[in-house]
Amino acid sequence: CGMVVALEELASGLQKNHLLFALARISSIHDHPACTPRSPSMATTTINDGDSAWMFTSTTLTLLMTPALAFFYGGLVDKKNVLNTLSLSFICIGVISIQWFLVGYSFVFQPEDSVFGNFRSAALYDWSPGPSSMAPNIPNFAYVAFECAFAIVTPALMSGAVVGRIKFSTYVVFILLWSTLVYDAVAHWIWSSNGWLKNLGLVDFAGGLVVHMSSGVSALVATGFVGKRAVAARKTQKHLSFTLLGVGLLWVGWHGFNAGSALVAGLPSSVALFNTNLSASGGMLTWLLMDAIFLSAKSPRISSASFGFVVGLVGITPACGYVHPGWGLVIGVITCVCCWCFTEISRKWHWLDDTLDVFACHGVGGAVGTLLAGLFAQSRFDESTGSFYGNDKQFGLQLLGVVVVGAYSAAVTAVIFLVLRLTIGLRVTEAQETIGLDAALHHELEKGEGSASVQPTVGMRGAAGPAGGAAPPVGVASHQDVSLEQTAI
Repeated sequence: CGMVVALEELASGLQKNHLLFALARISSIHDHPACTPRSPSMATTTINDGDSAWMFTSTTLTLLMTPALAFFYGGLVDKKNVLNTLSLSFICIGVISIQWFLVGYSFVFQPEDSVFGNFRSAALYDWSPGPSSMAPNIPNFAYVAFECAFAIVTPALMSGAVVGRIKFSTYVVFILLWSTLVYDAVAHWIWSSNGWLKNLGLVDFAGGLVVHMSSGVSALVATGFVGKRAVAARKTQKHLSFTLLGVGLLWVGWHGFNAGSALVAGLPSSVALFNTNLSASGGMLTWLLMDAIFLSAKSPRISSASFGFVVGLVGITPACGYVHPGWGLVIGVITCVCCWCFTEISRKWHWLDDTLDVFACHGVGGAVGTLLAGLFAQSRFDESTGSFYGNDKQFGLQLLGVVVVGAYSAAVTAVIFLVLRLTIGLRVTEAQETIGLDAALHHELEKGEGSASVQPTVGMRGAAGPAGGAAPPVGVASHQDVSLEQTAI
């Protein structure tokens, strides 16, 4: 800002034919708005090109997280369900983008009510291309697009809990209803200028509650309604290279997800950016260390490193712009320990079949990160102060948010699934699940995905059945009369 502002102030002084006035103006440029680090609450009413460019970049990085999540999940499932797993994330892009444009943004950010928005900005019909009311330093549509990227990736997170057994049409209806009734409501409470939890003082920098805990708790409820897998996944039939690719893209995208939530290119975004990488690194190493100590793992597993990396990212999300990097590393480590312990306990109990440990990573991780933000936040990075630095009430407020968001998400998700179970049904048949949803639902197979136990059969285009002289696949002979195409969708 220095040279441009100095020249402007010099010209202003010389126009007044007063050299001393010009020099005095130059000496005060450190107080100029362009030279002062800003947070959204300090933003001017003029669109800033630098901030706008950063938000365009952050939006693109955040949008990248949904296909990245698809690859992360796709590499962890049986090969016969890879395409279906990818599609459950990609369909969110189409469905939620339209929902966000039509009603989602209006429900979240219309400030008249502290509990829920309204239809005033439905389809953005009353919006201009000028500065955003939520962040006056960037254009309206830059802010809308950035928040849309959050709305897209959140329901996609839940797909990992029920992959391989939920009907595609049911899933599409579910994410539409869930985004409207759960995500939009929770985001309004915490991120709207008049949200009731925000008014109380709860802090959530980039979505520990709004994104991760809401989806994690809802994923746990979903597993209870959809039920356990009828066919256990084969450990050897995985695309772990997909998982590693997905984690790498998530790591890149998460920097836009977290640092972009500062809504400015300045101090808050730089702190969030640095904390994001540091916490992820701590999480990855901690998960591998826990495996080595408590599971006697003799070699580092790609899946363990990937989960640790993601958990570290989840844990720092609600606190990334509020804490010193030292605390950022601590948050990554603590969150990883909590999630690792819950994951191992749930696997031994076998009480619910959360296929890809969505609740353990996002539900538990989001809750732990939110609570730790209430301890370690420092006002020198933002306006928030944690209990360790004198604000005794902050931890209690964070705990209240965890309880309220968890209970609300669970209750509404249960109602949605109950209605769907009574109307269109929740899961595919056992025959379809045995064959795999790539073939049974999408009628497509990956190259090389054609072992005897996953060959297409009755009810699929181009499939050979008993009438054609070919023997049915192993394990599905008793289901020859089932029309897969009619029931899978």
